[in-house]
Amino acid sequence: MSGEANSISESLYTKTFRFKSTIATPISTLAIALGIFGTVSVNNWCKIYGPAMLLSKIHLSTLSYINQSLEEIQKLLGPIPFSQWDIVIVPRCFSNLGFSSPYLAIVSPSTVIGKGLVSKISHEAIHLWYGCSVGLCNWNEDWFTEGIATYFEEYIHKIVLKKLGVQDYQEIAQIRKYMILKRYFDECSNEGTELDRKYIHFLTKESGDYVADGLAYSRSFSQYHYVTGYLIFDKLVCQIGSENFVKFVRTFAENNASRSVLAGDFFQGIKNLYDVPEDLYEIESSRQLMQIHKKVLNELNIKKVIDRILRCLSDKKKRKMADLSKLSNQYESEPLCYLLDMILDWNVNKIRCHSQLDSLVESCKSENGEVRHRICEVILKYDLKRHCDFITEFLGDFQSLGVYVYNEMWLSAKHWQKHLCKKVYNQLIDEYDHSTKLMLQDIMK
Repeated sequence: MSGEANSISESLYTKTFRFKSTIATPISTLAIALGIFGTVSVNNWCKIYGPAMLLSKIHLSTLSYINQSLEEIQKLLGPIPFSQWDIVIVPRCFSNLGFSSPYLAIVSPSTVIGKGLVSKISHEAIHLWYGCSVGLCNWNEDWFTEGIATYFEEYIHKIVLKKLGVQDYQEIAQIRKYMILKRYFDECSNEGTELDRKYIHFLTKESGDYVADGLAYSRSFSQYHYVTGYLIFDKLVCQIGSENFVKFVRTFAENNASRSVLAGDFFQGIKNLYDVPEDLYEIESSRQLMQIHKKVLNELNIKKVIDRILRCLSDKKKRKMADLSKLSNQYESEPLCYLLDMILDWNVNKIRCHSQLDSLVESCKSENGEVRHRICEVILKYDLKRHCDFITEFLGDFQSLGVYVYNEMWLSAKHWQKHLCKKVYNQLIDEYDHSTKLMLQDIMK
């Protein structure tokens, strides 16, 4: 529970757990996890709880990554604001990848089991400072806390990969940044708008001792506010430097612990210390950002590996899929995601031999949710009806990512895709939480 364990009392039929918090927090969130769970220690103040079957699947390198990332975060932001922070793996019906609260984070199994999503733990850990210790007066400014968490997720990830001896960590960081920009581009397309100077306007505190504008259920399925904040802070770092930015983020968190703030409070403090331009909060259009970063991406060595695989995919004489293991490891899947995005951008006629796509689908069955999500899109785009079981399994295992696939199937002109959409929804409806049900009902109206 989101508190320190205080006492346990037992009777014949019940066991009562009591918790307390010695630290004032500015938020109204209380997290509780119930179940007969096993535990794995990360360090002396962080444990992972979950069903024994799931805990047995956590790779030792994942635990090493989590421990290293938590150490690096404290070097940057100072000691953890709470006496402990435990991670609870919850069932697959959880509608998010992760949710952090004081003392406790609730995460989807996909974040710690399998490949490539473990950096999300760093994201949730950053929320102990920005989100739990320092809260928001208005949740319409969630781009502020999510932007900081997303920026430091990338910052920490690069440091940890280097310390763990992962080769090409700088190239991986560039690819991850490109993928963030692509999410921004996709979200802008979904929202039907572009970020501009009118979007970032700072709010004023409303009267009353409550948090204004709680999130709508549909917003939990959007990446818009994550990438909005990330791009603003990335631009700010370019203006004042990484060292100054990290120093200010730490000082602001220390000075505003147990308080609710507005984003304007943070940026006013920046203006008081540094000479920043008036257009700091203007974001270039998504197309401009993509073009700028593609120039950098084209110079990466990893591009040679991807090009070789693309040639194999488009060559009808080569029936065997090239080895994809070089594009995915325990910490990282972005190069493979980038490859799949390229395939999705192709004209359908460019793939002359579908047997190679069959090999691609088969080789990605054990990959993480982000990869399998893209494989589902490949199946839908290239009309690979014979792999509908892959989509069914994905929608069951990764329900927080499945909303996007449901939407594509429902809007499809292909009868089998719409039929599959209804079939899987009816199979899984009892597992979905309330927000997911509402979102899917909106899609299938």
